Amino acid sequence: MSRDVYHYTRTCDTCQRAKPLAVQPAGDFQSISVQRPFELVSIDRGRPAATYGARNRYVIVCTEYLTRWVIAAAVPAATTEAIMPIPQSNT
Repeated sequence: MSRDVYHYTRTCDTCQRAKPLAVQPAGDFQSISVQRPFELVSIDRGRPAATYGARNRYVIVCTEYLTRWVIAAAVPAATTEAIMPIPQSNT
């Protein structure tokens, strides 16, 4: 019976015209307004990968939004204690 229902809904013209969209339309892009350096900073973590140097498995990328200044560092663990010193030690 499920095969019949599947076939009917795939071939029914009314079903195909009236079905709801499965994917939401994309929204509008919003500008990010930054007035001062270090007002907005993003920190991204890469997925675990092969070991880098001294058993570092994660790559952390910090980006300052106003100047687009980037810091990248390898850390052994993706924890707050390992990540938070990175932007402070490179300023």
